[in-house]
Amino acid sequence: MVEECQNEQQQNFDALTEAQKGNAKIGGKKIGKIEHLVAILTPAAQWRRLYDPFRIAGAIVLFIFIIYTVHQLNQQNKQLNEMRLKMAESLKSVQAMVVAELENGNFSMAAHEEEQTKLEELKHLWEKINQFELELKGMKQIAIVVAELEEHKQSNANKFFEIELKNDKLEKYQKGQQLNISFLLKLGIINRWDSDDCHDKLALIGPERWIVQRNGDNSEGWSSVLAESRILDNPFGISYFEVKIVEKTGGLLIGLAKARMPLDKHVGDHEGTYAYSSLGNLWGHEVAGCLHTDKGRPYSEGKLEFEKGDVVGCGLKNGQIIYALNEQRLDHRFHFS
Repeated sequence: MVEECQNEQQQNFDALTEAQKGNAKIGGKKIGKIEHLVAILTPAAQWRRLYDPFRIAGAIVLFIFIIYTVHQLNQQNKQLNEMRLKMAESLKSVQAMVVAELENGNFSMAAHEEEQTKLEELKHLWEKINQFELELKGMKQIAIVVAELEEHKQSNANKFFEIELKNDKLEKYQKGQQLNISFLLKLGIINRWDSDDCHDKLALIGPERWIVQRNGDNSEGWSSVLAESRILDNPFGISYFEVKIVEKTGGLLIGLAKARMPLDKHVGDHEGTYAYSSLGNLWGHEVAGCLHTDKGRPYSEGKLEFEKGDVVGCGLKNGQIIYALNEQRLDHRFHFS
């Protein structure tokens, strides 16, 4: 059948060729050249056209080109995949190296951090040890202070006990002395300052009135005070008293008076009075070489002066006045008449 189609196609092709040349015949008659040819494809012609060698060769070439292109694309894809694999492997390798380095670095950092942590712990521990040592030292010092305080406390307790004993003894002694003083005052054996014969610028201190104090300016003149009791006759032939100078801001005179005297004068300046002056003068004794005031009162110079803290004594012995300074009697004796 294929051969019949091919023969028919060949006949049609030959007829068409003759027609184009002007040799075509229809019904046994020759016709002219066909200017325009319209090809009418029969099924056989269509089949022939379908299997045209040029078309088949072109299709084959196109198919080969497509296969080649696909092959090249596959090769390129393969190469790209290989490159991708290599890049991936390289990347993995680099990542592995980086990770390894990072791990090594992290390990080093971790070790460093651990070391730093240990150092910090050691430092903190050392600070605690130092703080503990300081606290221990402070506790030792506190213990020492407490021990010293306990010792002082015990010592003070002992001292307080001793003071209490002394105060108790002193109180008993003072009570006994007060009785003795009262008794001796009645007998006239001891004496004290008389508040009735005391200048208004002088103050008598204490119930015993053994201390006298000057108030006011020394430029206001003299101020005197007399003893409460006169010197009694002593069967032993001597009567004596002492005065201690506690403070001194001006001239002082200590002596004897035969009778009452003006309180605005000093002892020794008035008639019938005798005294030892802080300037080292002896008043009221008429002796060879003595000096006299405008009023004619005698006084002698050149004796020992006395100051704060000194003890001045004055008394009578066998009708003669004697003076003493710090328990050392002066050489001169004066008649008391």
